[in-house]
Formats: sequence, structure tokens, C-alpha cells
Amino acid sequence: MEWAALLKLASQPPVKLLIRDGLLRSVLLTDAVFQRLREKFEKLTTKHGHLLVGVAKRSRVLSYLSVALGLSESFSSGEPAYLAIPAELEREAAPAQYRWIGSRAMGLLHVARLDRGEGVPLMPVDIAQWQAERVGEAMSLLANSAHASFPLRGYPQALVQAHEHAHMGGLEIEMLESLLLQQVAERDPAVARTARQLRLLGRQLVEAIEDDEQHEH
Repeated sequence: MEWAALLKLASQPPVKLLIRDGLLRSVLLTDAVFQRLREKFEKLTTKHGHLLVGVAKRSRVLSYLSVALGLSESFSSGEPAYLAIPAELEREAAPAQYRWIGSRAMGLLHVARLDRGEGVPLMPVDIAQWQAERVGEAMSLLANSAHASFPLRGYPQALVQAHEHAHMGGLEIEMLESLLLQQVAERDPAVARTARQLRLLGRQLVEAIEDDEQHEH
């Protein structure tokens, strides 16, 4: 859904900085779907002048690189800064189970501190591969968004606000589930019955786990 929302934003002017919550890669989408998605993003961002980036709060690759390269010392000035990570180095540093992801990635990995001051964490940032010449522009815009951000320093405030708007309570989730099941039932009643059974089974499993945890305490 997030990819779809970004794609819709990319299809419209005016020029925007498009930020994905997470890196510009996927472990869920198939190679064929991801490549179509990449082609569409490249076409639309080129047409409208958008910038496409991904920002993650954490990354196992970043953890490995921090130890190997002494990144904390490299960014010790406390000023906003960024460092490009060569693809070969990223592959070497990535956990073995993630090394296959190259075909499902559309970003160039960077390590960035997006705000000044002590205690601002380093964050992994992906810049769209076809926009390598606009890295400085993208990082400047991200730094503007992350300046004095709250509650996580150095994290783009636009993503913080997106999280707030996207949060749904129990009643909202119930209504959304009901609407989805209604739409499915209109298209395929058999699939809808299976979905309802799985939904009920999931709730029963959650309740059973919660009961077990209460008994343990």
C-alpha cells in the first residue's frame, strides 16, 4: 500500500521529495513486480522532477558497517553529513540471508546524519539509483525536514507526521476489515468465507497466546 501511495504521488505535479519509510527495496514483492515498479518510478520522477528516497530507522547492514568502518568517528563533528556506501561493500556487510536482494533494490545506500548536535543517530538512506547526481539536493531537503524533529532526532518530520496520520485505532481497524471482506464477498464469496475463517482463527490464536502469557506471569 505504501508503494502504491508513493506511486500516486509520483504521478502528479508539483515537484516533491518522495520519502519511503524504509529503504528502496523489498523482500516481499516478486522480481517481476518490483522491476515494473522501479521502471514506473523512474519514468514518473524523471517526467515531473521528483526526488525519491528511502529512510530507515535502523539497518543490520548499517550495524555491521558501523563496527567495520568506525562510522561514529567519521561523523564525530556533530554536523549533518552523509557517506555513500559502495554496492560491493554493502554486499559484503549484509547478513547472508539478505545478499540476494540486489534485484529488488532501486536505491543507492548512504549513511547520513540529518541534523546537527550530539546524540543524533546515523540513519541508512537510499537515493534512487537513477538520481545519483542529485544526492546532495536530496540530503539537503532531508536535513531540512529532520531539523529539530521530535521525538526521534534526525528523523524526517514528514515521516513522523505520516505515522501519526496513518495510525488506526481498534474501531477503525474493525471497520476497514468489514469493508474489505464485503468487497471480497461481492467478487468471490468462497474466498470471503475463507478469509472470515482465517480472521477468526487468527483472533483465537492471539487470545490463546495472551492467556498463556498471563498464566506465566
